[in-house]
Amino acid sequence: MSVTRTELRVDVSAAVGAEASLAVTVHRSGSAAEVFAFAVPGGGYTRGYYDLSHPALDGPGQAEYHASRGWVFAVCDPLGSGDSTPVPDALAGLDASAHAAHLACTQIRAQLGLGPAVGIGHSLGGMQLIHQQSRFATFSAIAVLGFSAIHTRIPTPDARVLAPAGGRSVAEAWAGELSDDLANLRYAYHWDDVAPELVAADLSAGFPVRTADPLPPWISRTFPPYAADCLAPGVVAEQAASIDVPVFVGAGERDVLADARAEAAAYPASRDITIAEIPRCAHMHNFSPRRGRLWQRLHAWAESLED
Repeated sequence: MSVTRTELRVDVSAAVGAEASLAVTVHRSGSAAEVFAFAVPGGGYTRGYYDLSHPALDGPGQAEYHASRGWVFAVCDPLGSGDSTPVPDALAGLDASAHAAHLACTQIRAQLGLGPAVGIGHSLGGMQLIHQQSRFATFSAIAVLGFSAIHTRIPTPDARVLAPAGGRSVAEAWAGELSDDLANLRYAYHWDDVAPELVAADLSAGFPVRTADPLPPWISRTFPPYAADCLAPGVVAEQAASIDVPVFVGAGERDVLADARAEAAAYPASRDITIAEIPRCAHMHNFSPRRGRLWQRLHAWAESLED
């Protein structure tokens, strides 16, 4: 089934208090929409993360995977990142970014005449998703991929964990081992079977300050400012505890969650929690040769939800 891509600029000025828009790509096929999904990438990444294709990977990216099976799949660049309007960090905090995504999602739903939306967030996008659902109740269900509502941290090859947080900027917060030794990110982000050229393109962009020019299409020049706090224990624990819709937790075998099975306790108000851990997959799920397993589980979960 062929998939079309429509590029949108969605006005979110009301969330910022200044002129601003989000860049959104809507993927859909000709069939009637079974599910409307709205997805946000992780910190330092663009909506291209959900459209990642490469000769070393099997088939198209995640957005096309779901759209070719009957979904409308919208992906956005977060406020101030990627192709979205650049805004000062002071105007792009967690609440403003979540509000902007809420406005974009609801506008697209109304414009296309779609039903309730399923929210998807990877990594820092998962943190934003939890806050957004608690604050605005945008979605009928949420999928938190590669983020812990308990404590997100970076596993290292020598069996330690890194979780720096706090600082006046992302670069300041993540200074030291996390940014000085890319072997730590290499271990956390990519399993050994990920194509070397993909790993090189991903990690040579610079972290957390992007130095490559040009950048790969999945990399954003900037990070949302709240990335400086994403590794703090329980940074959105209060918000997660208030979520009362179905929750899907997706993780790789080696990821930023200490124990994916323990995540259910972070969502006590939800009566429907699904956990999927993909073997031989690290944090950057969509780079993995096994990424299709996660997509299959996510797709089946969303289609099993009651109206």
